[in-house]
Formats: sequence, C-alpha cells, structure tokens
Amino acid sequence: MGVQQHGRAQTGVLLGRGPFGAWLMNLYLISQWPRSAIQKPGEAVTMNCYQNGTARTNMLWYQQPQGEGLKLIAIIHTGLSPSYEKDFNESKFVMSREQERLSVMTVKKVTARDAATYFCAAIYFGAGTKLTVLEVGLNITSPKVAIFPPSKQEIKEKGKATLVCLARDFYPDHIKMVWQVNDADREDGVRTDEFSTWDNTSKSYSLTSRLRISTQEWFNSKNSFRCAVKFHLDEIQYEVIRGGDGE
Repeated sequence: MGVQQHGRAQTGVLLGRGPFGAWLMNLYLISQWPRSAIQKPGEAVTMNCYQNGTARTNMLWYQQPQGEGLKLIAIIHTGLSPSYEKDFNESKFVMSREQERLSVMTVKKVTARDAATYFCAAIYFGAGTKLTVLEVGLNITSPKVAIFPPSKQEIKEKGKATLVCLARDFYPDHIKMVWQVNDADREDGVRTDEFSTWDNTSKSYSLTSRLRISTQEWFNSKNSFRCAVKFHLDEIQYEVIRGGDGE
C-alpha cells in the first residue's frame, strides 16, 4: 500500500479579481487535501476540495504535470454528473459532490503518467495535491545533505557571500529546503532550483539551494546558518555553526 503524506491547506487564489478581490481573498478560501501523496502503480488516491465561504454550483479539477501548464480535467455541477475534457474520462478520474461545498476526486489505478499536481477551483484555486507515483523497484530514500561556505573569490571580487546547500541521492521528488539564520527563517537572498535533477545512473534526485548574504553577516562569528531539508515525513538539518567557518 502506498504511503500518503496528508495535510489540509487553505488558500485564496482568485480565478478572477474584481474591485473587492482583496477583501474576498481573505474571506473566501478553498481547502484542499492531502497536500501530497506517494502511491505505487495500480493504487488509487483520493483528493478533497471544500469551499469554506462560498457555495458555487460549479467546481473544477485541473492537472498540472511538471513543467507544463494547467489542464482542465472536468467540471462538476451540483446534482449533475461531471463534464470531462476530451483527454480525461470517468473510468480514470472519479468525481463526486457529496455535499454542496465538497468535491471529491479519486484517481484510479495510477501510473507514471498520472504523476502531477492536481488543483481544484471554485472562483479560487486550492493549494494543490502533488501526486508522485513510485517507479517499480525503487524505494523511498532520504536525502544526504551538505552545506558549503562561500568562495573566497566571490567575497573578494563581489563583496558578497553565497552559501550552497545540496540535497542528493533522494527518491521520490518530495522535498522542501528552508534557510535559517540564527534559527529564524530567511527568504531574502534565497534561490532554490525550480526542479530537482534526476540522475538516471543512481536512480535518484538532487536539489540545490543558495543563500546570498553580505560579507559582514558571514564574518560575524555569532551568526549561525542552517539549511533545513524536509523530505516526505522526515526532516534533516545540516548547520554551519558560526559565520566565517572555514576561513
């Protein structure tokens, strides 16, 4: 049986935005869960979508394969059967409206072609459900994490310092990287690769994230830098104890 990582998230991304859009975004939210799922080929996965503040008669489900645009799967109206797009059908994507505000979609007998992020929408988009289908013969493998100090050449020539965090040898591609400075999350100066890199020889992924800071911050020995890597159900951390390490 596949392992699923569940999470219920609310979001308020508008399909269309009028003069009261900012106010509506705070009021009308969509809950979609789970946030991610890992399945073996042939299994089924169920996704849920709930309108918290609206009761739209039309609810939509989309599929977005990695690196591609959104593809409409179907529209389901209250009390009616789903209306599917030509590349999708009810034998694969089973939808229901068990309640007026709730839509449920089950993807049956998943294959590698079904791996994608799935979104529901009703004025707003849900946060999405990332579906990963495991390859036959491959097991879930946690990443190895390393963090590298800035180069002396960059510090000398550009007056900046870039730390590099590398997560490698993991499978599947369910990973999130977060930088922390003195135990506080840092977003400014962070650049993480958009997609993980697949190594066909090792049958594993790698992902790199970079944190660019000032040389003053780097050479302050009181500062600590941490790259937190969240993978599936585990969290691995590799920490640079203090600024200027390795100098």
